[in-house]
Amino acid sequence: MACIGILTRIGRSILPRLLGDSTKPHMLWVAWGTGETTATDSDVALGGEQFREAFVPTISGAKFTCVHLFTSAVTEAQDGLEWAEIGILDALVGGNLIWRGLLSTDGVIPQTKTLEEGDTLYTTIQFKIIQGTW
Repeated sequence: MACIGILTRIGRSILPRLLGDSTKPHMLWVAWGTGETTATDSDVALGGEQFREAFVPTISGAKFTCVHLFTSAVTEAQDGLEWAEIGILDALVGGNLIWRGLLSTDGVIPQTKTLEEGDTLYTTIQFKIIQGTW
């Protein structure tokens, strides 16, 4: 599945600092949720966060890559939830929402996926700064 994603205003202020310091790993958190509202640059949280895990992104040149396989499979309690959104945050609890995306099969129309117990979620998100200013 693809995503319809947006770098938040807060993300635009955080990402250049992370890209500018590629000499050390930066712990971030990736979260999935059930919220289906349109992603906007003023988002500060996922619409219906269900689970969050830490990961360390890869930074090379002007690329910031977030690859993560959630280590916990979908639980019995989460069975039947609609996975609709994913986000990158800078803290285990609360924190700043750097990026938020809605699942989509075509990159245009949002779509949800009904989760089943035992499913695993694998995500890859890449930011590439081409040129310009924030």
